Amino acid sequence: MQEHVTTAQLPCCTVALERGETLAFGDIAVSRDGIAGKGDSVAWSQLQEIRVKDGCLSLRVASKWRALTTTAVACIPNYFAFLALTERMQAATG
Repeated sequence: MQEHVTTAQLPCCTVALERGETLAFGDIAVSRDGIAGKGDSVAWSQLQEIRVKDGCLSLRVASKWRALTTTAVACIPNYFAFLALTERMQAATG
């Protein structure tokens, strides 16, 4: 089911980013420029890895792990679409 929902949502999300829109996934925002949350942001070119640690989202930037949010992954709306979108954006700029 998650795969079908993600497959259905991802094209619309990608088009929105291409138009310059910022997409919100709870308190995390995704744009053409990068990913942001709670007053901090990371450019796609700086992002090395995204991982779930202790149920929360962690980003590796400059070989150091940091959190943009303390929101549990289970509470991030459309988490699988978010994850697929971030992987696509990271690959496109990597």
